[in-house]
Amino acid sequence: MPPRGFFAIAKNSFQAIDRLAAELCADVVVTAPTPTEIIFIAVAGTPSQFGPGFREGERVPLVPPFGAVFMAWTPPEHVDDWLAHTPMPEGIDDRRVAAMLAAVRSNGYAISLASTTQRALGDAVLALTDDPRQTRLRTSLGALIAAVGRENEYELTAVDPDRTYDISTIAAPIFDSARRVLAAITAAGFPPGLAAADVVDIAARVRACATLVTKQTRGRLPG
Repeated sequence: MPPRGFFAIAKNSFQAIDRLAAELCADVVVTAPTPTEIIFIAVAGTPSQFGPGFREGERVPLVPPFGAVFMAWTPPEHVDDWLAHTPMPEGIDDRRVAAMLAAVRSNGYAISLASTTQRALGDAVLALTDDPRQTRLRTSLGALIAAVGRENEYELTAVDPDRTYDISTIAAPIFDSARRVLAAITAAGFPPGLAAADVVDIAARVRACATLVTKQTRGRLPG
């Protein structure tokens, strides 16, 4: 189960995420980490034609490369434990992960890029939400996550002003009173080929929303 304090955040975030979803014309979800999973708790916005169609109750394994927005501010031993649960038999590049987490801390948000593999994973998660008993699909989930982890640009660490991007998700952390990441606000469902300036603007809006919820729930930003 998510930490108890998270439910107060979920309750107080509805207005903020509804407003963000309307501003961005995007799907917006509040998620919470458990030791093994990321749980979708509160969903806002009319599902975008480009989006995954978030639903409350969905669960994604908290394994690399997923969960950077939760791991970027955790102690090194927690990051090591997260990395130890990678579904990739060959392991994961520690330098790549370090750069990814440093970028999330510096920017205050995590950006992931869309891909065919990532979309297949989203479809699998939706199907399992409808029927968790699909053992064959659950078995294939690890292989799909591993395939996403091998993609060179799953997590975007820097935005090139001369490029356009197909964005999967943009997530920003909500902090508790001890400056720990208790939850995250994630936006998705963007049209393909976003200009770099639009990506940065959307990310700043998601971060601002997460900061607002942090302050409304008496959380404290990292100093």
